[in-house]
Amino acid sequence: MNKSTKNTAKIENNSSLWWMYLPAFLFVAFFIVYPFVNGIRISFTNWNGFSQMYDFIGLKQYTRMLTDPDTWTIVRNTLLYGIGSTVFQNILGLVYALLLNQSIKFKAITRTVVYLPVIISPLIMGYIWYFFFAYQGGALNDVLMALGGDPINALGNADLNIWIIVFVNTFQFVGIAMIIYLAGL
Repeated sequence: MNKSTKNTAKIENNSSLWWMYLPAFLFVAFFIVYPFVNGIRISFTNWNGFSQMYDFIGLKQYTRMLTDPDTWTIVRNTLLYGIGSTVFQNILGLVYALLLNQSIKFKAITRTVVYLPVIISPLIMGYIWYFFFAYQGGALNDVLMALGGDPINALGNADLNIWIIVFVNTFQFVGIAMIIYLAGL
């Protein structure tokens, strides 16, 4: 077999490998690219999400969104949630990993307890913490009143809500960061 025949066979072999990419490419195109592009197209219309009728309105939706004061509150809360959860989960995860990388008693049990909230559904975790922070009958207010303090409406305070959500998310998913850091240590 001469050199040009080997190169031709190698090229044919490599080109047949491209067919193996086709299912993944079609999957991404159909389930990610098309909905993304279609969502952008629909954002320039007045479609209500249900009817078959809609009209092109251009940038009117975006103008309304940028002039709405709630938009900037939503952006602020999203950034606080995303950055706050990430920072706190990584810091606490690293602290847990450093502590649990030492020779301490009950290391396996402690790792399990820290990781346990990860396997609980976020919906269930939300209910658990709702009953903790609830104004009437919530565990937090019961403790405050037992200590002689006044109850607080933690879930009714808009400024406190984002930090409660960051706390709950950090509490639930700090175990993942801990496991990743432990694997690195």
